[in-house]
Amino acid sequence: MTKKILAAVFLVTVCISGNKTLQAQDAVVQEGEFGIGVGAGHYFGDLNTRAKFNRAKVAASIFFRKNLGNYIALRVGASFAQLGYSDKYNTHNQYMLERNLSFNSKVWELTLQGDFNFSGLCLEIRHLVLPLISLLVPVYSATILMLT
Repeated sequence: MTKKILAAVFLVTVCISGNKTLQAQDAVVQEGEFGIGVGAGHYFGDLNTRAKFNRAKVAASIFFRKNLGNYIALRVGASFAQLGYSDKYNTHNQYMLERNLSFNSKVWELTLQGDFNFSGLCLEIRHLVLPLISLLVPVYSATILMLT
């Protein structure tokens, strides 16, 4: 418990002291990084009118991020997801059961985007609201989708 308190006090002290004491640590250590992601994709729409998470399918992504400085990076990524649904899962609606529509699709995505990293910033107390305001800025990315 005392180690956690000491670590918190140290972190607050470093942040309050300002950026002048941290100038020796401004060098970019890593030039780039690879990443992977695995998750689930799910369809919501005309066939799934109750927005239930009952037919999730596999989704995966990979990316490479090139750090251009301490705070700015360029990211290239690719994602894949399987989506599908069927009227046979809508047991609450007789019309949908009789309609009997279904689909299964594979979705591929290529992305090129810019990143701004706030985690490296150690701001003074009066500037702590800056990262919260910046989260409202939308992320712009160039995306190419291919449905199969």
